[in-house]
Amino acid sequence: MIFKKSLLLSVFFCIVLSFFMITSASTADRYDIIIKGGKIVDGTGRAAYVGDIAIINERIVAVGKVSGDAATVIDANGLVVCPGFVDTHSHADRSIIRRPLAENFVMQGVTMVLAGQCGGSAAPSEDLTF
Repeated sequence: MIFKKSLLLSVFFCIVLSFFMITSASTADRYDIIIKGGKIVDGTGRAAYVGDIAIINERIVAVGKVSGDAATVIDANGLVVCPGFVDTHSHADRSIIRRPLAENFVMQGVTMVLAGQCGGSAAPSEDLTF
């Protein structure tokens, strides 16, 4: 259950973060998703704070104190909600082939990996099948 919460929090917040327009107050009464009561680290350098995040159509529409209903409410009490992390030297070249969904990275909050910095590569390879 904690894995599912962490995965949902990471995926929802990280993916939509690149598309969002944040407002500081609630702008609607009905949302698709509300992430309630999480410790929000917004990536701006501001200190973490407890608040809610409202999402409509895969976009963050409100951050702070959000009121209203949602089709899905995620209780983030005691959890941290933050943008995804970029792993700039992961050696993901081979592991991404074994785990194409990159669960091993997502579980750590990593949403982007850069590979190939050491000059090696797992491709091309005749045994690769997708």
